[in-house]
Amino acid sequence: MADSLIKALHAFQAEAPALQKNAINPHFRNRYISLDALMDAILPPLNKAGIVLLQMPTTLEGGTPALTTRLVHADTGEALEATMPLVLEKENPQGQGSAITYARRYSLMAMLGLVADEDDDANAASKPGAGGSGVAPQAAASFFPAADSTAGTPSESPPAPAGLASDAQKKAIYAIGMKLHEAGKISDDTHATLLEASKNPQLSKAKAGEIITRLKELEEEMGA
Repeated sequence: MADSLIKALHAFQAEAPALQKNAINPHFRNRYISLDALMDAILPPLNKAGIVLLQMPTTLEGGTPALTTRLVHADTGEALEATMPLVLEKENPQGQGSAITYARRYSLMAMLGLVADEDDDANAASKPGAGGSGVAPQAAASFFPAADSTAGTPSESPPAPAGLASDAQKKAIYAIGMKLHEAGKISDDTHATLLEASKNPQLSKAKAGEIITRLKELEEEMGA
């Protein structure tokens, strides 16, 4: 990365705004910053620093869908970019849109050194089943730490240790979440949260039960 872009990024970070969690996930009652609010907050200081932001859907070798985020210095053309694979829970436009929204938000904050999510220093992930929910209180799309980067229905697994969610609970979260998302009853961010939950090895049995109860309530509300 050349000097001009480094200096421009330094100027941006010197004036980078504090990111406010402006949205509430109604199903888990946690706060997060929406993509709209993130862009409103960072585009003016990026433009002032002479940095152009580009985010482009692309594919990796082998056809894996991905999103490339590119920062370009307007005067010199110097650039910095990173590509994030997209985790699609279903091969359709709705699934792709959800994955792109997630990737745009988090890849951009990572590249610019910005933080909007709460950070518990990994305490929740390091203490599964030891009181509380066993998950970190993060933003909607990352409320549950991801178990892996692959999409699809959770695979078969041995019985869960005492205190942790069972395979059956995770499959229920995945299946009901998919149904509600396709019916338009939950947002892309909430659906991404549920996908992460269904693959999270640290999800507690109690928290899984709460999620399933709420999802079934939503099913009843839509007459499912």
